[in-house]
Amino acid sequence: MIPDFHEPNIVCLAPAALYVSFNEVHKVADIIKKILIDKKI
Repeated sequence: MIPDFHEPNIVCLAPAALYVSFNEVHKVADIIKKILIDKKI
């Protein structure tokens, strides 16, 4: 995943298609969902 930060408080994540599997993208999506729901890591 390639992160990029933009003002105000926007984080963009882009998968590097040749290096990232579907399972890895799904895992990151689950982590982000947990952060958004719990408001913590």
